[in-house]
Amino acid sequence: MKINLSDYENICKDKRQPIIVSQDRKSDCQHRAQNVVKQNNLRSVVHHYKIDGNIITVGNRCDYLILNDDLKTAYLIELKGSKIPHAIKQLAGYA
Repeated sequence: MKINLSDYENICKDKRQPIIVSQDRKSDCQHRAQNVVKQNNLRSVVHHYKIDGNIITVGNRCDYLILNDDLKTAYLIELKGSKIPHAIKQLAGYA
């Protein structure tokens, strides 16, 4: 499935945002993507997209996608307080 991300809102208001927060509104549990914060100490150009329910609405999907343009890396974020095996299945669909 091809998706044109330019059709969707980039959650980062600053292209070189130093801290990126992905939040699971269902559980009011806030998580910082620690590896992304560390990677963006150089203030790389980043894009942050809400996948679940916004870009993809059916099937297994992760919660967020973070793209680091400068490092050419992508981070799939799945926020879970428990049910870790279910999170692995959700992310495995992107491999």
